[in-house]
Amino acid sequence: MHRLTRDEARRIAVRAQLLDADRPGDVVEVAEQIAAIKIDPTAVIAPSEQSICWSRIGWAYEPGQLSK
Repeated sequence: MHRLTRDEARRIAVRAQLLDADRPGDVVEVAEQIAAIKIDPTAVIAPSEQSICWSRIGWAYEPGQLSK
């Protein structure tokens, strides 16, 4: 059995989701990196597809980009 510290586990999780990489420039790059963007019509704050793109691209992301 291999034991991980919290920091090691956190580092593995962040890297596995490509969240330590350079920010993608647009929605196409996000889709290429993660292969799929789930659409959840029941989201309260923001639809999950918008949240995913915003969390990866940052303030440069505009919600209209996903509907093009």
